[in-house]
Formats: sequence, C-alpha cells, structure tokens
Amino acid sequence: MKSTYCRWLVPVCFWLFVAVVIIWNSTEVAIHEMGHALACRVLGYGDVQINYLNGWGGTNCFRTADGGIPTGMYETIIAFGDYPLTSGTLCGRLIARLDMELPMRKYTLTTFNAQFPDDDSCLDFLFRKRWPSGVFCQICQRITKHHRITGRKTYGCQFCGNEVSPAADTIFHKSPTPLRSWFYAMFLMAQTRTGISAKQLQRELGVTYKTAWRMFTQIRTLMAENGMSLFGNVEADETYIGGKRPGKRGRGAEGKTVVFGMVERGGRAFTQVTPDVKAKTLLPIIQEHIPTAPGTIVYTDELRSYGELGKLGYAHETVQHAARQYVNGSAHVNNVESLWSNTKRGIDGVHHSVSPKYLQHYLDSYTFRFNHRNDNAPMFVTLIDRLASDV
Repeated sequence: MKSTYCRWLVPVCFWLFVAVVIIWNSTEVAIHEMGHALACRVLGYGDVQINYLNGWGGTNCFRTADGGIPTGMYETIIAFGDYPLTSGTLCGRLIARLDMELPMRKYTLTTFNAQFPDDDSCLDFLFRKRWPSGVFCQICQRITKHHRITGRKTYGCQFCGNEVSPAADTIFHKSPTPLRSWFYAMFLMAQTRTGISAKQLQRELGVTYKTAWRMFTQIRTLMAENGMSLFGNVEADETYIGGKRPGKRGRGAEGKTVVFGMVERGGRAFTQVTPDVKAKTLLPIIQEHIPTAPGTIVYTDELRSYGELGKLGYAHETVQHAARQYVNGSAHVNNVESLWSNTKRGIDGVHHSVSPKYLQHYLDSYTFRFNHRNDNAPMFVTLIDRLASDV
C-alpha cells in the first residue's frame, strides 16, 4: 500500500512543480532600459521595493544579473530571496507590476538647497556625473584618483598632477557665473510648468539681463529632444505662432511662424519650426521620426500635404476639420492640439513675444516638459543628468 502511494506521489509532485514553474515564469516581466534609473529601499529579509535612484548619492542600489541598474516606469518591483538584499546584490527573481505608473517624485526648493548648498557641492556633483568610473589621466594613460585643487575649479591626478575641469566643454565652460546660480536657474526652468523668462531669471539670480539670457539659452539646449522615434498611434499637425495679426487667421496666416509637431498618444512629442507646410517639407520629417513599423498609425487632418503618407507605407487616418469634424472613430489630433494650446498659453503668459530666430529653443523647453510630465524622476533631475551626456 505504501509502495503504491509513493509511486503516485512522486509524479504528482513532479508535475505540480512543473506547473508552478510555468506559472511563475509567465508572470515574470523582463526589466529593460526604459528611461529613469530606479533604486531600492531594503524593507527586510528577502524582499525589496524599488524606488527612484536619486542622483545625489542614493544607497542600497542593486543591479541585475548583467550588472545594469533596473530602470523604467514601474509601480513596484519585488526581489525575493533567502538572504538580505544589499548593495550590488540581486537575490531571487524580479517581478514588475506594470498596472500603474509611479507619481513624479517631489523635488522642492528645500531639497535643492540641501543637495546644492554651495559651489563646491555643485562642482563635486558635476565631477561624479562626468566621471562615475574615475578619470582617465592623459599623462599616466590609466584611470587614476583625482583630488580637488584648492582655490581652483579643477581636480588633479594624484600621481602626475595633471588637472581636469568638470565644467570644461559643458554649458558652464569659462563662465564666471557661480555654479550654484547655474544649477538654481536649471531648477527654476525645470520646475515651472509654463517656463520662466530671462527677465525673471535676472531678478531671481541678481545678474545682468545679458547673463540671464545667456544662461537661459544654454540651459534650453539641454532640453532639446533630438533623434527620437515615435511609435503606435501618432498624431501630426501644424500650427502658426506669432501673436494676433490683421487678416486671415489659422492656416496660411501672414506674419507668423510655422511649427510642425507629432505626438504619441500617451507618450512623447516632437516639434520643429518649418518654413512652410508643403509635402516636401513635412513628409521627410515624418519619415525621419516615425518608422513604418507594424501597428503604427498616423492621424492627421485633411491637409493635402499628408495625402502621400499611404504611398510611403504608413497606415493613415484623417479628420475633416473644415467640415467641423474633430473625431472620426479613433482618428483625431486632440493630443497635439493640446500641446499647441499649452505652448501658446505659456509663450503668451510668460514670454509675451518670441522672435522666429529663437522660437525653436522655446519649443524645445515646452516639448521637454511635455515628454517628461509623467516621469517618476523630477524634471530637474532629468535635466542635470544630461550635463554628462551633453559632453
């Protein structure tokens, strides 16, 4: 009797184990590089909750098996194991719950003042950001330890004394303005939803308008969202910016600057100043930023310049604005028009007037805020992270 019982128990346990493994693996979600680094806060033995990796010295950051830091927009990621999860250690599996996005982490003026109380803290941050793995000394021909040079904004090699400057070849290059003023200007430009004017920067920082304008222009170069590709349901539309003018309104208005834009539904946007709305101008921009991938649909209005999209391999649907049709099934351009509305209200309320020469820079700042509106990382953190990548 016991032998018969054991004979059935072994295969039952085996197949039960197989079923558990299949169900477990089917619930696993691979962690891919999707944007903003995450860090973990150890909750106790055997489990850990993933939070945002603060760029100002976060601890308990664990890595995946290939050495990378798990990134992305996750509600929680839990790692199970039999041992305490410590820095640099991954015990067990990662399970990602993707049903919710993390809210943007608060980054207040108090946080900024605590992280960057003076110029030295800003310079140290910039040094660590540019050379996280150490500085390669051109004289010693190897990575060596560098120490801060007293009275200078440089670090010297401990062996040969060769100096490097963290500010070199960045937006701070050869600027006599204190680094903390630069960082505070970046904080103000990233925190405000509708932007901040150069005149307001002048008042906040106590600098001349010429200095404030230069800082304003340089920081906006970090906000440019270049080289991106848009997928899925993408809306394309054009608008005219230039204030009220007598005569015709809307498409074809005189004395205004043409701006073309594309927006992923629930995703990112791209904007560009263009000379006109002709097909030979708009279609190359669409081809550059929207691959003809399966599942990608381009939504536009009835402008004839978009008529060749189907021949170029795109799934294309339109709405007839001239006939007062604003939604046609799933076809509409309401998201990109929402971007136009926010941009125009921001320019009108904050800057009042923008010349065509600098309009692209202003568009970059509004597009940056739109693209990172749902990030877990504060926009200021995203912006200062670009200081190293911009070199």
